[in-house]
Amino acid sequence: MLSVGQEGIIEDLEINLSKMELIKEYFNNEDWSERMDEAQLLEMMTYLSVFIEDEASISVTKLMEMTNKSRYKLNQILRGLTEEGHVQLTSQRPKKYKVTNEFLESILIP
Repeated sequence: MLSVGQEGIIEDLEINLSKMELIKEYFNNEDWSERMDEAQLLEMMTYLSVFIEDEASISVTKLMEMTNKSRYKLNQILRGLTEEGHVQLTSQRPKKYKVTNEFLESILIP
């Protein structure tokens, strides 16, 4: 029974490692090299969504704490990422965003 449990844990770890590699590879792409602020924010939000909470909505205030960026700068970045379909606004008060399912699928489903 212990062996079966350990095999399940190893399988889960391998799947998570594979997801991490896909995310890392996606953001190391040349397309993001000149958009470092957007890439860093979106990568962080992607990791939170994939590994912490599936439907993770993150407030702008929390993003400010996590990134040390101003509300103005984050709003600019998030507006652009929303227009591109990478994130979506989930709440107005407080303002919260989440990574779209379509974006996650584009990264995690080769």
